[in-house]
Amino acid sequence: MILNYNIQLIMYVLVGILSINNSDCHIAPGKYVGDIEQVDKVWNFKTLNEITDGSQNMNGKINYLLLGDTLKIYTRPNTYDRPKVRSKENDHTCGEYSWRVFVPQMGKGDMASIGCFLYKDDLHELDFEIGYGKEKIRKSVGTSDSEVLCYITSQGNPWHQKIKPIKVREWYDFKIVLSIKNGNYYAQWYINDKLFSSRQLEYGNETNFFVFASVENLKFIGNHIAKQENYALFDYMMYRSEPGQ
Repeated sequence: MILNYNIQLIMYVLVGILSINNSDCHIAPGKYVGDIEQVDKVWNFKTLNEITDGSQNMNGKINYLLLGDTLKIYTRPNTYDRPKVRSKENDHTCGEYSWRVFVPQMGKGDMASIGCFLYKDDLHELDFEIGYGKEKIRKSVGTSDSEVLCYITSQGNPWHQKIKPIKVREWYDFKIVLSIKNGNYYAQWYINDKLFSSRQLEYGNETNFFVFASVENLKFIGNHIAKQENYALFDYMMYRSEPGQ
């Protein structure tokens, strides 16, 4: 897979699709390969047949495409593009949700966010959101020029958020684990298998989710409208259910 990926990335540069090179990517194999039998669902982006469009503000334009077996999602400069893809089903409850994502250098100050999230409605949403960030917040968490901000958020019931800097031009494994504690979901957010945050939620497995991947030009995560194309590469999304679901 590593060899195939390097060949693909060279091709992308030659045709001008991406402005990254092999040294940017630090590519490692996907972590689900060894225990694929234990995984309920993998969206590996060999085709688009197992996902559906979930975009907003696009007026019919599709801002994502397959590059080999990787999904590129991107936004245009000077727009509020919100391209997204999601699982066709919303029957996902307890378990582990994983996304393998390449985080590039993003436009300085751009309002642009890479998203990996679970969504039922606006008050039942659990997120990873990665973007350049507002200067005030970048300074408050000690962000360097080679880093962007990673937000983890529960959008309601209750609202919860933590922020940390992460390096650009690297692949990441983002994971949300939902278990049942005190009759409701207990949410844990992991970055590269390290626990970043956790929160007891006020709802349980009567609430089920769609699984999303996105890149959106969102106002909360920058100082100005995006001045460049911003993108992310998604190697896969994965769902593994828990016993007793």
